[in-house]
Amino acid sequence: MIKFKCTVCNEMLEAPDCMIGEKLECPICRCRRKVPKETPKYARPTERQLQLARFFKINLQPDISKQELGEILKEFPESEYPASGNQKEYALKLGLKFPDTITMSRLSELISSVAADKKPATEKQKNFARNIGVKFKDIITMAKMNELLDKKLKKIPPSEGQLNLAEELEIDIPANCSYYTLSKLIDKAMDDENGN
Repeated sequence: MIKFKCTVCNEMLEAPDCMIGEKLECPICRCRRKVPKETPKYARPTERQLQLARFFKINLQPDISKQELGEILKEFPESEYPASGNQKEYALKLGLKFPDTITMSRLSELISSVAADKKPATEKQKNFARNIGVKFKDIITMAKMNELLDKKLKKIPPSEGQLNLAEELEIDIPANCSYYTLSKLIDKAMDDENGN
């Protein structure tokens, strides 16, 4: 005997081996379905699929397959999926706090924002920092490097190039102006000039 499901109503059908390749009518929906060569192997749904089915309050047939449940779940936008246990665990390791009902997409955004702060500083940043006398550990995050650079640049006097550009843009340079402060004034003047 070969067992298979009706593709229309999901009724479990049975046919003798001698009917392989012939069409069998479903007693429930009257759809005609070709009898397969062998009983299909129905993989059980994953734990994540079952979690999503409970979350979206989907009434499941006891013998639903992984593929069938996957098709049903495609009807729900992924942006509404709840965060998975693994995702929550990783977020907690990063020190994030979030509601238990957070969606997968929102938690991904939070993880990305925190993970960005943990990126290592680039070689270009390190070289620039060394050139202006910033001392730092060899392993340093981009966020920490930016913080050290900002502090240092607030103490360094403006460069000759900055002073020339400030003069062209007709910027009034305050007394004891730093490289950092003049950079901000130049950026603002250029934005004003470009209408931004």
